[in-house]
Amino acid sequence: MALTVKTSQQEYSVEIIKERRLSFMIQQAGVPLDLQCSGLGICGKCAVEVGAGRYRCEDEEFELTEGESRNVLSCRTYILSETAAVVVPEIAILKSSGKIYNDFELGDFEFNSTSKLLNVTIPEATLDAPVSDWQRLKTVIIQQTGIVKMDCCLVVLRKLPELLKQSNSLSVSLARRNDYWQIIDLTADSTPRDNLGVAVDIGTTTVALILVDMNNGEIISRASAYNQQMSRADDVASRISAAGVGNEDLNYMQDLVINDTINKLIDEACEQADKHPEMIIRLAVSGNTVMTHLFLGISPTGIGSLPFQPVTADFPDTISRELGLNMHPCGIVSIVPAISGYIGGDITSDLRVTDMDGDAKLSVLVDLGTNSEMVVRDENKMFAAAAAAGPAFEGAGILCGCRATAGAIEHIKFGRELDFENSTIEHAKPIGICGSAIIDFIAEGFRCGLINMMGRFDIDLLKQQNCYYLFDTVHSCILVPKTSSATGEDIIVTEKDIEQILKAKGAVYAGLQTMLTERGKTFADLDKLVLAGGFAKYIDLGNAITIGMLPEISREKVSSIGNGSLAGAYLNLLDYTVNDEFRKIAAIPKVVALNLVPAFEMNYVDAMMLPNYDASLFPETMTQIH
Repeated sequence: MALTVKTSQQEYSVEIIKERRLSFMIQQAGVPLDLQCSGLGICGKCAVEVGAGRYRCEDEEFELTEGESRNVLSCRTYILSETAAVVVPEIAILKSSGKIYNDFELGDFEFNSTSKLLNVTIPEATLDAPVSDWQRLKTVIIQQTGIVKMDCCLVVLRKLPELLKQSNSLSVSLARRNDYWQIIDLTADSTPRDNLGVAVDIGTTTVALILVDMNNGEIISRASAYNQQMSRADDVASRISAAGVGNEDLNYMQDLVINDTINKLIDEACEQADKHPEMIIRLAVSGNTVMTHLFLGISPTGIGSLPFQPVTADFPDTISRELGLNMHPCGIVSIVPAISGYIGGDITSDLRVTDMDGDAKLSVLVDLGTNSEMVVRDENKMFAAAAAAGPAFEGAGILCGCRATAGAIEHIKFGRELDFENSTIEHAKPIGICGSAIIDFIAEGFRCGLINMMGRFDIDLLKQQNCYYLFDTVHSCILVPKTSSATGEDIIVTEKDIEQILKAKGAVYAGLQTMLTERGKTFADLDKLVLAGGFAKYIDLGNAITIGMLPEISREKVSSIGNGSLAGAYLNLLDYTVNDEFRKIAAIPKVVALNLVPAFEMNYVDAMMLPNYDASLFPETMTQIH
């Protein structure tokens, strides 16, 4: 019972499991699929070509003989025969990397490294003072550093007597764990050793990592990739579902983020810097609450249903070998504490970096993305919410949408003549449209009259400029003709695509508006709007305002901090006192469930128009409309 899986590069063989979908077996063979809709059969990204065999797709059973083939969605197909074959095209394979923002702005901090390397000389034991090896080592470290609260792992105790037979001069690796220091390693070798740390931002879509010299805080290399959990499930809700079936599924999701993503990034970062992963004795993580649960192998199912509670929001430090991380096996792993089930440690990091917890002005933080978390600071109070924008900003749910990888259209400009100027990542031939570009398309289309306030096309203009396309009864605009695309197919934008973005942008704007009106404030009262996340760095701010995703306020009040989550993980490495700050920050915000606030639904309905049903909120934008 074998399935043959062919790609352009390799051929695999895997056991057929008749009760599991074809997509599952393809991934078991080692081919990661692009399941943007989490296997719901909506996005069409996992389309493959099946050969000889018997299959069931949806409610239809069919059989193919040798030489016959058929295109199917692998997430909706089951194999009914003893043998089968499938060809997986390149476009269906999940890319491991793309254009991922891994830079950030950092607030003030004091350098108190969470790891140290010491050279110590341990006095011999005598009959007059028969002090244990461990106590003598500890005493010398206390004298040299002033560190009193100290412990060591069993591995160190086992090594200590053998090392002392060789020399009483030892090299000691220390790392901060919770509120004390732990001896990670001992060597008798006087050769200089590296003291390395790693900071990781674990996002739903992307993972960004930096390798740090813990002696001085210098960033020595960077690496980033897509979170390979996307090969199993795309958004947060589907990740919860995918991990909630049993321990096997939970372990698989953990394996995807650690072995298939983070460990590979550690190897890449170390190779860049010519360093060895075993020299990493400290690793810090920041991310949303679901991602941190999955990273630790803790079930996130409680976050997926009322009352949306995590197992814990304050994660204890742990040992790297318990997680299978590619670093020193006794290295210490820390996680930035979360605020709630849907307001994670990434937002705690954002707040610390922006210093919003110490700002008395009316300020708003928005971390743009699938969940689009937001925090309002009003005087001495903070309120946090998640406006579930969905994955449309990342190209999911968009017919020709794609993530930010080579060939993705990232920016678009055009006028009334529909003279499209498309810029692609790495200047490659276009493969699809990513989130920043679809925002540009809608904004430019609205300005020139191609798209009306309801998100509908001017059909006459499309036909006049030879850009009209009818896709499955849906009016569409040809952005790139098939002769110019890398896929050999037209790259189009449909009215359904526009509808998806209007829903996503509407959730962001309505969430912000509701949070402010609940405080008796309006956007005019705002002193500061801070944008966080890589997506915020890539979008055109003016276009985001034009479509009504962000409020029309003075640009001087708007700032962007980049990857604040990665900045928080970096701070976690550099200053062991920052953990207390993180805990205090995480305890401040009152979490608001937007769906329980009556005003949100009306604000959301209004915000699904361009730029808004209440056009008076966007006076400058409306003067630019054709």
